[in-house]
Amino acid sequence: TDNISLTRLDLNKLNALQRGKDTKDNTASFDTLAIADIKYTNNNIAINSIDLKGLASKVSKDKKGAWEHDKWTIKNKTGKQDVPEKDKTAADKDKTPFVIALNKLDITTDKKMLFTDNSTTPATEVGLQNLAFNISHLYTTKPDTNSAFKLHAKTIRHSTIDLEGTVKPFAEKVSIAAEGKLKGFDLRAASPTTKKTIGHIIKSGQLDVDIDLKAVDGELDSNIALSLYQFQMKSVSKEDAAKLDEKFGMPLNQTLVLLRDKDDSIHLDIPITGDVNNPNFDPMDAIIKATSKAATVTLITFYTPYGLIYAGGSLALNLATALNFDPIAFDPGSSEIHSASKEQLDGLSKLLTEKPQVHLTLCGFTNQQDVFTLFPERKPKNEKEKDKSAETPLTKEQILKLNQLAKDRQVNSKNYLVKTHNIDHSRMILCAPEHKGDEESISGVEVNI
Repeated sequence: TDNISLTRLDLNKLNALQRGKDTKDNTASFDTLAIADIKYTNNNIAINSIDLKGLASKVSKDKKGAWEHDKWTIKNKTGKQDVPEKDKTAADKDKTPFVIALNKLDITTDKKMLFTDNSTTPATEVGLQNLAFNISHLYTTKPDTNSAFKLHAKTIRHSTIDLEGTVKPFAEKVSIAAEGKLKGFDLRAASPTTKKTIGHIIKSGQLDVDIDLKAVDGELDSNIALSLYQFQMKSVSKEDAAKLDEKFGMPLNQTLVLLRDKDDSIHLDIPITGDVNNPNFDPMDAIIKATSKAATVTLITFYTPYGLIYAGGSLALNLATALNFDPIAFDPGSSEIHSASKEQLDGLSKLLTEKPQVHLTLCGFTNQQDVFTLFPERKPKNEKEKDKSAETPLTKEQILKLNQLAKDRQVNSKNYLVKTHNIDHSRMILCAPEHKGDEESISGVEVNI
């Protein structure tokens, strides 16, 4: 048995690991398995090709999250798996590493491979109903050899997965270079899992992804171009929403509104980096942080041409209240929209057209320059009179006139967007007019989302 050679080995209609006495389901089965040119010598096995057709499988986790098949392993009273003493002795004696050389592996099936996670409520059910996978040049003695692979699969919810590239599966630190696409993934399938892990339910949504997967010596340098369509997510509780917002780094639901295009889609380029060999590397945490960063970059890139005020890392903080834009300026004491302000409002109309779920808040303001223009008697002639003027309170009539000016400014801005660009009036929200008693304060209309 130390030197075996087989030209061909065929296995047909194999069913393995019956899942229960009252069911005919098996954990795994296949129609045909053909293995060509097998040579085994002293713990070395070389195979030219493996061709597996008609693969099907059903695996699951119980309500506690344990794998269904754990019950089939032999365990002692401590819960650890028992290894008979004679097997331990044999293992100790045999120090020769097992060497595998496989030239080509092909797996094709139109049968279902299903996974059920009963630890979620409701149970998560996902799987493939069509698969074509091949990989070549798998050599454990040559860990730096690139193994070319190609994957095509169709899920039970009709989405498709295509991935092609190379991988070094036996390297001490795995390297991979691959490109692919995920098309039409129904995000509702992930809802039980998101409910369990982040306290959010996915009400609707379809996902497309362009994948550029790269890792060199275990260091990820990958990019995911993500497109979400009709994506709606709801938190289970206010506490869950607050936790995810804190982890995400910005209010998630508000961010999703700002990212939506006019067809209710969201597009993000998400770079994912990290050392996959680091025991502290958390893929989900890396994805959340990368998504947060990508969302911030996308918001800045899109909204800055429309006048977004952004300074350093303040965007996430601003999102907690509002995104602030350059104010619409007016001449002192006037509510007439001049040409520069019209250009600004024209830009905001394009923003509202591109982002139909966005609403603007328009807040009218006046300052001391308006006071001096409307009430020339209050304008100081020197520094001494300036201090005196600042200390003299405005009369009730003067305050009413300033408030009316601020109100006229915000109303005129709203009317311009409605009448000139047919923007629905409900998308512009007016606030209480305000006077700020300083010359450097806003004299016009503050705009925010």
